[in-house]
Amino acid sequence: QPPRLVESLIEETRGVDIIFNQESAADITMVGESDTGRELIYHDGRGTCATWPIANYVARQLAYSSMAQNPDALDILIISMGCGNTASAFTAFPIESLDIVDLSPSVFEAAPYFELTNLGVMKDPRVTAIADDGRNYLLTTKKRYDIIQIELPSIHTAGVVNLYTREFYEIARKKLKPGGILSQWLDVNQTGREVGYMLLNTMLEVFPDTTVWSNK
Repeated sequence: QPPRLVESLIEETRGVDIIFNQESAADITMVGESDTGRELIYHDGRGTCATWPIANYVARQLAYSSMAQNPDALDILIISMGCGNTASAFTAFPIESLDIVDLSPSVFEAAPYFELTNLGVMKDPRVTAIADDGRNYLLTTKKRYDIIQIELPSIHTAGVVNLYTREFYEIARKKLKPGGILSQWLDVNQTGREVGYMLLNTMLEVFPDTTVWSNK
């Protein structure tokens, strides 16, 4: 394979300079930089989060809306690290622990590149990084949480669909404390109305008190 083949393709298609590139058993994780900021990019060219104001705003709103529903939450679990912007928002509250699970260990290594918006969240002593599959982690952990925050890529991303199922929600519910909540971001722009309703109906089967929050 020619040197920097993947990086060169990403740089050309996305108009960025690759400043971080790390391969793991799960994927290849890159950080692209342009005049507008930095973006976390996977090997297929899929961007997942960024330092752009709108991306930071949306990510932080996930934490704020969850805490609004459970303001006394102490123990938080985030499934899917991204840039760490959502995690950073949680640490602004008087929580006791914040566990972050991501299939790719490389995202934790990339976190320092996003300190403009994640404010160095990985340095917070309450934060624990866990490189594991979110479903498997919930199956094996004995810990229970006040909030389980799921911030997955869109459902069409390979492998992600298993964390949008009734079976997964049933596993997650068993790991919630009394009064605990599960919060999940849905990319309604890419899933469309029909799939969006299907996902909501699936969640309602396990969490009948589900509410939908939108910034539109």
